[in-house]
Amino acid sequence: MGVEYKKYELEKFFDLIDSGKIVLPEFQRGYVWSIGKQKRFLASILVGLPVGSTLHIEGSAGDFVARAICERREVNPKEECEYLLDGQQRISTLYNIFQDIYEKEETRDWKKVLNSLFDKLRYRWFIKLSKEDDIFGLKTLKFDPSKLLTLEPRRVEEYIEVKKIEDIKEEKIQKKNAWYHPAFIPIKDGRKLTGRLSELEKARLAAEEYLVPLFEIRKKELGLHRQVLKQIAKRRVEELQAEVADGKLKLRDILSDIHPDIDNLDERTINEVWTELQISWVEDVSRYLEGLLKREIPVVLLHKNEIGRAAVIFEEFNTGGTKLEDFDLFVAKAARVDSERSLVRRIMNVLDRSFDTTHLENEAINWKANLFTPTKELSKKFKKIFLNSLSLIVFSLEKGEELSKEMTLSGKILSLQPEDVVKYTERVTEAIVKAFAFLQLKCGHVNEKSISYEYMILPIVYVFYCKDDIWYDNSILNKIGAWFWGSLFAGMYKERQDDQLIKDIKMLKAWLVDGEEDSEEFRRWKTVVTDKIFNREGYSDWETLLNKNPETEAPKAIKKAILNYILSKKPVDFLPDQEINLTAYKCANGNFKLEEHHIIPLASATKIGESTKKIRKEKKHILNSPLNLTYISDSANLRIRDKRIDEYFNELGHFKIGTHIFPTDIRKPQNDEERKEILKKRLELLKQSVTSEINMLLNS
Repeated sequence: MGVEYKKYELEKFFDLIDSGKIVLPEFQRGYVWSIGKQKRFLASILVGLPVGSTLHIEGSAGDFVARAICERREVNPKEECEYLLDGQQRISTLYNIFQDIYEKEETRDWKKVLNSLFDKLRYRWFIKLSKEDDIFGLKTLKFDPSKLLTLEPRRVEEYIEVKKIEDIKEEKIQKKNAWYHPAFIPIKDGRKLTGRLSELEKARLAAEEYLVPLFEIRKKELGLHRQVLKQIAKRRVEELQAEVADGKLKLRDILSDIHPDIDNLDERTINEVWTELQISWVEDVSRYLEGLLKREIPVVLLHKNEIGRAAVIFEEFNTGGTKLEDFDLFVAKAARVDSERSLVRRIMNVLDRSFDTTHLENEAINWKANLFTPTKELSKKFKKIFLNSLSLIVFSLEKGEELSKEMTLSGKILSLQPEDVVKYTERVTEAIVKAFAFLQLKCGHVNEKSISYEYMILPIVYVFYCKDDIWYDNSILNKIGAWFWGSLFAGMYKERQDDQLIKDIKMLKAWLVDGEEDSEEFRRWKTVVTDKIFNREGYSDWETLLNKNPETEAPKAIKKAILNYILSKKPVDFLPDQEINLTAYKCANGNFKLEEHHIIPLASATKIGESTKKIRKEKKHILNSPLNLTYISDSANLRIRDKRIDEYFNELGHFKIGTHIFPTDIRKPQNDEERKEILKKRLELLKQSVTSEINMLLNS
């Protein structure tokens, strides 16, 4: 087989894509990476991790039906070209992030480009600068890229932000002031700005949000990112000058490394040094971002004589070995000091053990972990929870280190000593199993897939590890439940999860383990919860839950939260003449299968001859709102499917729909306004129920 090994700089790779010399063969799947996966990949690039190699095959125009990178549309490649066999997801991600893809259309028809892009690529990407956590040096306007290159990707993810490019009318784009949209035209004093003035106004709007665009870094000095950085730096200099004038900062601390004799300079020269600080920071950050395009990508190039086997080679290349994970390294590490009993066996012994859970649920006798997580083979989710729990517990509780979010990063986790891994594995696993049982029997989670945020398990594990008798203390268990529901519905884990995790572990330990009933942290938590339950913008507020937020869809986390909460209240199934309470435990135990049910049926909003499949695919449709969902059994769902809409609504009044925290006076809605009113009532009922539940649990 003729194989050649070479490297392309990322910028060169983009040039070859633009010129039609690198294309995708049509037999490749489409673009499938989620926004979360794209964000993780970009974070890894920002901290200097390898892009990974790509597999190409030499070819000519016409060898395969070809497709453009990032797009669904067919293209005609150059006569001599390379077909990208492996690496599409990575290269498409980077091309979309670092390239103004809408400039490809010569007629500036942004809608044409947008409609050809895969859905997950209809976003623009930004660095979100923060003075609080100074990775990019905004705090003192000193950027050291070498520090960034020592971080783990997850540490940088919180500084990455996306904005969705929507196919909406241009008047609405203007009204929203969506400066990042390719169709946006700034207006000042009643007139549309063009050219340089337009770019400066967009930069001003971006700088107000501290968002540095990445889609023009190929333009270098002419890119929007540079204009934004200049405006942010100018504002930051003014802030630093004010802090120096107020005596909060010393001039020497800020400017001495630029001019060592800063204390003896006159005012005019000091102002020049301030300007130099501003310019150097902009240049340093710009140079770093633009330098990302110089990253080299290893390329494995198959020669033309392999063209007939291209599809087979592609398939084989994609079924290669899997990457060694942290957990595998842990198993090997433990084997050094515990050759007779493997780490996995130690874990499995605990997972196979029966737990007394009757104080949580009378019916749950001899509860085992297999009701919540697979125990024949450990799941990825369990492994992640185990490693994070072990690290947090060993370093902080057993070694006495100050709790920090670094304890959930690979570098810190892998520094655990083999003796400690072996010594604490069983106790940590037992705490995890108790947390799983608590989530299922008290919080309506059928299994580990029901969890909205994995990080929210870790504080529960931590508390259970601290004291064995907490497991049987219903007063403390109730308070854990209050924390769980309050934090979940207030969206406290929506962002900066690692920071929130550490705050919550400290608060819960002080409150529930050390007996500090009225700590400042607890009061702060309660204030936020009171203000944000079903009121977190972009997460649990009315507009987002109704699928009317133009910036985002209702998150899966809040949908799971609502379904789990209702299930924790043991609602009555939708079966006539039977009163069967649904519970997560019964479902996990095989009594029935739960299915999501649209209480206001999708069919009630269809037109004559229209299928409900169309509405089901419209994620923003009002009836796909989390407020319209509940769990019912598969038997009930099967029976309901055959009902006419009028018959269904007549029968609905006989079910105990109030147990699903839904208005009991429901009638068939005739239009979206009536549907909206019903869902608004449900939101009010949910908010009342959750608030009352939290207060009851706190005071029990």
